[in-house]
Amino acid sequence: MTLETYANVSLELALNSRVSTGGWKGIERGGKLGNQPLTLDQVEFVFWCLQHTPHISKEPIVIECGGKRFDNETRSLNGKKILLEPIQYPSTKHPSIRLQWSTEKKLRKVAFSTDNENAYWVERGMGQEMVHIAGAIAQVGVNMIGGMYVDLVPMVPYFTQSPPEKYRRGNLPDPIRDGKNSAVDCINKWKNPETFTEEKVSRAQLGQLLWAGIGCTPHKTVRYHRYGTLAIGGQGKTIPSASATYTTTLYIIEEEGIFKYLNWDEEKDVATHSLGIVRTGNILKIGEYRDGGWIYTRTGELSKEIQKIVSKISKAPTYIVVASNGKLGPYLSLMEAGYSALHIVLQAQALHLASNIQVISQIQMTKIKGTLGLNDSPIVIIPVGFKRN
Repeated sequence: MTLETYANVSLELALNSRVSTGGWKGIERGGKLGNQPLTLDQVEFVFWCLQHTPHISKEPIVIECGGKRFDNETRSLNGKKILLEPIQYPSTKHPSIRLQWSTEKKLRKVAFSTDNENAYWVERGMGQEMVHIAGAIAQVGVNMIGGMYVDLVPMVPYFTQSPPEKYRRGNLPDPIRDGKNSAVDCINKWKNPETFTEEKVSRAQLGQLLWAGIGCTPHKTVRYHRYGTLAIGGQGKTIPSASATYTTTLYIIEEEGIFKYLNWDEEKDVATHSLGIVRTGNILKIGEYRDGGWIYTRTGELSKEIQKIVSKISKAPTYIVVASNGKLGPYLSLMEAGYSALHIVLQAQALHLASNIQVISQIQMTKIKGTLGLNDSPIVIIPVGFKRN
């Protein structure tokens, strides 16, 4: 396989497009089912993307196909180069390949956030979303089954540089939807920085990161219920979501204050690209819950308070908080947070920015939510800035 085959597709174009079979029924969405089997080149590219997914935990994740274990080093199955027997996709004649994520650790009951397990769930979400990105580049359709299984299907991608059909310009500069940055390069070159300079991220750069995290795209969604289709034609986003629920919300912490990313104009009922103000200023009133009520006990600086709560986090000019609004359960919310986090760090790489991913614990989640006055539950914090040489 030669990566040059796919090097001409930019990251931004891949994120603005979608190649998905749209659910277990195999209904087309964001692409058109192809009539040729997947090629070895396509499959190897998907595995290459999985191999180069940014990792945030030490938990080993095993990829299997048809009971055969995939070797990340040699990109082979059981010592042989990938030559897979396709399975028949339900209700279609198009062959597909089913991937399974497994782990050496027994899965316990998922909570929104724990000290150790949360990183694993977020990381697996990042791996699954990398299949979507690879699919948009290599004309491979993607269908997720139960969060653990992923089917690859030959599909003609829905590629476009256009904004959503109904779009209202917001207070952020319009995002770049085609770009000049090769997705292959962004995936291959991302590294986890340790320190950042004090140089600020521009509004155009910040807006691009937020759009990558959960911006609106031109494709339409299909929402499913176990007994049939609930709704067709919802607004697509840069990340997938279980039944197009979109539980993820993004907050920004900077010296100027706390902001929320708005991808939808409720008043006009159209897609948009804006920042909403949660609070201005970098000084917080810090509260504590005592005797059944919340009381303010002191004041503190925004960035310093974050570092007090999450001691391992790097000091940076901008923090992006990936949170959940609670519309989905912990399992899917953690996975979706991984999708969004992956897009943000890859887009940062495309903008020549530095970023890393800090998954927070249950205790940290509660403290951050109360300290910052957020309505949603924080799952991941992404420091963003310029790498210190």
